[in-house]
Amino acid sequence: MNNMKTILHAVFKLAMDFEILTVNPLLNARTEAKIRSVQKKKDDLKLYLENEMEILEAFLYQQETIEAYAILMDFQIGIRVGELVVLTKEDMLDNEVYIHKMEIVDEEKADGKYIRKGYKIVEFVKHDISSGYRTIPLTDKAQKILEEVKKLSEGCEYLFTQSNGERLASRSFNYWLAKYCRDAGSSFKSSNCIRRTIKNLKSLVYKDLRPFLDKRETGFEPATSALARQYSTTEPLARILFNTGARDMI
Repeated sequence: MNNMKTILHAVFKLAMDFEILTVNPLLNARTEAKIRSVQKKKDDLKLYLENEMEILEAFLYQQETIEAYAILMDFQIGIRVGELVVLTKEDMLDNEVYIHKMEIVDEEKADGKYIRKGYKIVEFVKHDISSGYRTIPLTDKAQKILEEVKKLSEGCEYLFTQSNGERLASRSFNYWLAKYCRDAGSSFKSSNCIRRTIKNLKSLVYKDLRPFLDKRETGFEPATSALARQYSTTEPLARILFNTGARDMI
């Protein structure tokens, strides 16, 4: 409201300078109105609910495409999409995935402006070693997904190589996620919400084991506790916690 009033004052002052008005109508005007801005809920605070995941997962398995398997894999390991799309067969060792590189936007500066050229792969990841370079154990389901991915990407450098021979990019991943959610009749939430959901599940597992580990709080609401119990039975709990950085919430 104050900003609007300031703008009107300037407009009326200009009108007086040009002798369109003789008196500023807002000179003695007062208002008691208070306008409260409504903040939109941040996308990264949303989680995929159990029924949404079940609907989407069933639909994705029916597609049998590299794009569908990429989304299924991300629901298993919960990493950044930029890290997921650059994985190679060499990054899969002893039923674990080694995260050590990622895709970023490739830009160059010209005439004082940054121009996007596309994407490039860099040999580093975000943050420090605790949440950056890391190994993540593959669940039984993740290993089965990997088997299907290897069949579709046989002879390709990157695991998630599309049928046209191009590596799946982050932007394409999000396009296919939105499309498959829509086609499956499930609510669409961004790729970051997948990661947030998996982090939430791991934090719940950690919360259950706090008496045996340390007392550090996770800071998450148990929105999907039933799914967390199911997840916690698929792998040795301590192995999940220590190898995936479940205590390093992002």
